[in-house]
Amino acid sequence: MRASVPAVVREIVTRNRSIHDCMRMNVINYTALAMKIRPEIERLLGSPVNLNTIVVAIKRQADSFGQAEDVREGTVLKNARLSLIDGIVDVRIPAGDFEPEAAALLFDRFSRSPQDYDLFRMAGTIRVLAEDAGDIRSMFGSLLGDFEPSSSGLVKIKITAPEYRNRSDVVSYVVETLHYNGIELVNVSFDRGNVVLILNEDDAPKAYEVLRSKTSV
Repeated sequence: MRASVPAVVREIVTRNRSIHDCMRMNVINYTALAMKIRPEIERLLGSPVNLNTIVVAIKRQADSFGQAEDVREGTVLKNARLSLIDGIVDVRIPAGDFEPEAAALLFDRFSRSPQDYDLFRMAGTIRVLAEDAGDIRSMFGSLLGDFEPSSSGLVKIKITAPEYRNRSDVVSYVVETLHYNGIELVNVSFDRGNVVLILNEDDAPKAYEVLRSKTSV
C-alpha cells in the first residue's frame, strides 16, 4: 500500500505534540507548517510534493480535530472492541535492497502469512509493523540474510469500532485523548474496519486503560 500525502501528514502530526496542539487550538499558519514539513514528506514519499497539496491535507487534519471536539462528550468509542498485542517490531528496509523478483516474493509471502501485520510501501522504503514472530523474521532473513528491526519493544492496540462510526472521527478522538493523557504514539493507521495504534511498551498499559474506559461511556 503506497502512502499518500494525507496519511504522511497525519503521521507527522500524530507524533509531534507541539504541532498537534497548535493545530487543535487553531493557532498555526497552514502554509508555514506545510513549508516546514514538506522536506520530511518528500523524503518519506520519495518524490516532490506540491505545497498546496500539503496545505489541503493539513486543513483536513485540522478540520478533523474540530469534529472530534463536537463529539468529545459523545460516544465515539462506545461498544468498540480493543485488543492489545505486544512484541511488535518496526522493520524498515530500503527498497533498493531488493531485486524486483525478491520484492514480489516478499509481498506474496506476506499475503499468505497467518500473522497479523501492517505493511506500507513508500517510494524507496518498505515498512512492516508485525508481531515479532519466527516466520516474519524468516521471511525477511531468507531474502536479506541477517537483519535487525528498526525498532522493537513496541505494542499494537487495535480498535474495532461499530461500522457506522466514521473512522476519521475515531482517529482524531483517540489521538487527542491520548495526547491529553500524556501518551505519545509511534504510529497510527486505519482502514474501513480498524484503527491501529503503535506505542512504546511502557505507554501501552495506560493507553489501553484510558481507551477501554471510553468504550462504555
